[in-house]
Amino acid sequence: MSTIYKQRRSVAPLRFVTALLLSVGVLVASNSVATAAPVPAPTVKKLAAAPKVEKRWDARTDDVYNIPQGGKGSKAEQNRILDAYQRGLMAAPRGATVRVSTFSSGDLKTTGKVINADRRGVNVKYVTWKHTAYKDAKRPKKGYNKSITRLIKALKTNTQKPSYIKLCNGSCVLDGSKGTHHAKYMTIDRIIAENGRELRYISILGSANLSVSSATKSFNTAQVLVGNKVVFDALNQYITDMTKDRTKKSGKKRAIYPVVSSGGFTLWRSPKADSNPMYTELRNTKCTTRKGFGVAVQVTYKVRVKVKGKYKTVTKTRTEYRTDIKIGMFYWTQFEKRTAMRLRELKKQKCRIQIAVKANDTNKSVLNMLKKDKFPLWTVEKSNGYLHAKGMSISGRVGGKDVKERFDGSTNWTKSANKYNSDTILRQRGLNAAQSYGEWFDRMVNSKAAKRLS
Repeated sequence: MSTIYKQRRSVAPLRFVTALLLSVGVLVASNSVATAAPVPAPTVKKLAAAPKVEKRWDARTDDVYNIPQGGKGSKAEQNRILDAYQRGLMAAPRGATVRVSTFSSGDLKTTGKVINADRRGVNVKYVTWKHTAYKDAKRPKKGYNKSITRLIKALKTNTQKPSYIKLCNGSCVLDGSKGTHHAKYMTIDRIIAENGRELRYISILGSANLSVSSATKSFNTAQVLVGNKVVFDALNQYITDMTKDRTKKSGKKRAIYPVVSSGGFTLWRSPKADSNPMYTELRNTKCTTRKGFGVAVQVTYKVRVKVKGKYKTVTKTRTEYRTDIKIGMFYWTQFEKRTAMRLRELKKQKCRIQIAVKANDTNKSVLNMLKKDKFPLWTVEKSNGYLHAKGMSISGRVGGKDVKERFDGSTNWTKSANKYNSDTILRQRGLNAAQSYGEWFDRMVNSKAAKRLS
């Protein structure tokens, strides 16, 4: 056998083995060192795109105030609260559920955002008072206003459907016609934030209706809550009950709504066991607090000291801290004169109390009492800048604790608000709760819309 043949016979098996190894991704080199074949790039799974919305919103738990034209508010300042409602509506994706309760509807821009959300596949459940839905409440035959007409056309009125508008009677949750549907808030079960993530359990609650005048002509307050499911669920249940329009079932009493609390927030819904939680809070308020709360005051006092073997009286000063209370109340009747009497007691105990009212919607005896007691008192009732908020802030001693808190909502200091209406009160306790309310209050009473009464 030739040498060449021997070499070919020895090479053939090697080629076969090499081919076999290559088929499984391994190459045998002449020096017998195995080298791994290139590793394929990993498959990257594409993240699902965020649901489409009109505009994303980075909502966060915060307070919202507006300053109307009469308070020299800019366009942005006038529309702060309506803007929060509109942003919530724009950021709700298909399949989300929006629930709305409002005393009146008239802002066409907000109405448009509601309709756009419904067209996008958002479930919209909208409850409002039939009395304010007309162009002219005294002449209902003239028909509904533009906002209501458009909402009825878009949402329809079948409350068994995912979207609807309900025009209810009385308070919507109480029997009889004494009450008014007055609660003003919106909930959204989810929205899309700027980065595409989902935010859950959005609630917006305050004193503003979904009307133009709520922005341009009146001072209002509101709070935005994100992720507070306890308050969110309670507000949703309230709207569910409103939708049933209990005024049709005369003679049957409604159960008292329980108070719910979570994450520094406490919610009251009418009818409630405590007719006025703000009055109760004042009953539990003391006027001496500690540093970091209330306002600092310089107190002079006299002491006897021994100087060169003789005693004499010396005047000294020390810093004390007094509870600070600010009240902004749109409608105050004789029914809540007890609150004015309690404020008189607290003033005598050296609390610092400042009060803003709308004088032509304040009971005369209450107003005269406040003037006589020489509270720092203002009326805010200009046609383009009137007080419409219903709340107060306290920084100081309440219920044995030093707190900073504020109250917002739709509840006036009247008998109907506390006994018959559908109304809400939301209390927030936190480090900035009283401060932000105080800044809004100060700007209001220092504007040309306010007039000092005492």
